[in-house]
Amino acid sequence: MKKNYLFSIYLAITPLELRFFLHELAHLDSIDLDTLSEVAHLEKNTKIRLTLTEEDKKIVEKYGKLTNSLLNYVILDHTDKVRV
Repeated sequence: MKKNYLFSIYLAITPLELRFFLHELAHLDSIDLDTLSEVAHLEKNTKIRLTLTEEDKKIVEKYGKLTNSLLNYVILDHTDKVRV
């Protein structure tokens, strides 16, 4: 049975980009608390629904309710690195 998951993202991205960042989340080693705090205060206007693969489901199950916040963290962290 396929499972859909609705993500709330602060940045307008495509579902393909979202899936890329979801897989980046699987390899997250450490978290900068200042950046995570910044993510908590961002307005998340973009809603993207994904049909999760088995690998996606494992990532979402691993992080549970924090998946959305951590996904926004990975996106913010990545865009900060790209701007530098």
